[in-house]
This record gives sequence, structure tokens and C-alpha cells, in this order.
Amino acid sequence: MVVHQGRTAVYRLSDGKSRLLYVGITNNLTARWAQHASDQPWWSTVAMREVEWLPTREAARDAEVAAISSESPLWNATCGHSPQAPVVLPARAARQWVPPTRLIEQVAAFRAVERDFTEIRADLEAVIIDEIRAGVSADRVAPHTPWSSQTLRNLAGDKKVPRQRKPTVKSLRAPRTEATS
Repeated sequence: MVVHQGRTAVYRLSDGKSRLLYVGITNNLTARWAQHASDQPWWSTVAMREVEWLPTREAARDAEVAAISSESPLWNATCGHSPQAPVVLPARAARQWVPPTRLIEQVAAFRAVERDFTEIRADLEAVIIDEIRAGVSADRVAPHTPWSSQTLRNLAGDKKVPRQRKPTVKSLRAPRTEATS
């Protein structure tokens, strides 16, 4: 693994009560925070982010070690721990509620289903709009969908589909006039 030795950020993450949750370093904040969001139970409580850029990774690492030592963030393990080493939390962190793994997994599954639902709904709406644009009335389509005719008309209006109106029958003959004698 190549370690970038250039400009590196020291970041501090705090909750809504200004409690320091975590101190870390990175040269890519977006990727690092996405990683935290995907695998840290405390991420949902982050309300404030403080970032300080330092010229080298070594300087950032020294600042991180000093901050963890002096500021006692709730969720940092000992600096330089290996992934196999147990994470030791300060006593005040032990009193904090930590969502169980099952809850985190179920929330992740729910969000995945929500994303799938949103995509499927968009696809279904597109098919319905195509049918209405082709001249099929909302009244004919509605019984085959989870929505009412009015909901489909509203959807068509939102998508700027011109309303299908019944043609008005006009006579081609000239209007009758009363014969005057």
C-alpha cells in the first residue's frame, strides 16, 4: 500500500452536544467519511466536523496522536493499534448506547430496499406515462396500477403530458338558415 506523504488532514468529529467522538487523519476526506458512514455505529451521531490540513502525513500523524492523548475522543482506540487488537473505550464511552449490529444491519437493508423501491417506482411511472402519451386514458391504465385515475392524471400533468381530449364533432355542412320569402 502506498502511503501519501503530502498534505494530510487531521479531522475531529463531534456530536450535537459538542462531545468529541473521533480524531483521525486522511488525505481524502470524502472517502474516509464514506468509510466511517458504512462501518461505524457512531457515525449517525456526528453533528460537527473540524478539519485542519497539515503539510505532511507525519505532521498529521503526530497531531492525531497528541489530540487522542489529550482530548480523549469517545471512539478512538489506542493510536497505532492493529486491526486485530481489541478496541478499548474510555469509561464515559462505555455508558453511551451503541446500536446493536442487528439494528444497523436492518437499517442498511431497509435503506437498500428504499433505493430499490424508488428505482422501481420511477420505472413504473415511466411506463405509465408512455401509455398515456400513446393515447391510453388514465381511467384504462389505473385498474392495472396501485394508483387511482386521478393520481395518474396528476402524474401525467407533472410530466407535462398533454391532456387527451375527446374530439369535438363538427358538421362539415354550412349552418342551416331559415328560408325567407
